[in-house]
Amino acid sequence: MYTITYKNTMRSGKKMQDFLEWMKHAWPVQKTWGADTVEYWQEENSNLVICRYAVSDIARWMRMAQSPQGVEISEGLGEIVDMDGMSLKITRNDAFAA
Repeated sequence: MYTITYKNTMRSGKKMQDFLEWMKHAWPVQKTWGADTVEYWQEENSNLVICRYAVSDIARWMRMAQSPQGVEISEGLGEIVDMDGMSLKITRNDAFAA
């Protein structure tokens, strides 16, 4: 099992509600990529949104994120967050690894 954590800075004028609207579209698709769970929150008194996925097959996730479907989802997210300022961290959770 892997944990993928994205740190996103909201664009000026965007709110958590905008992110939630994007997530309504993105999450069902991301589940087909192999995401088991997602959690997200906004850092208190900031425009930073953290989004964490649990994924069993990291290779599939990365392949799908680069597919035309993944690009479409990323473009939608790019309207809400500053993609240049996004950070990504992948952690392998060995306790869950087969």
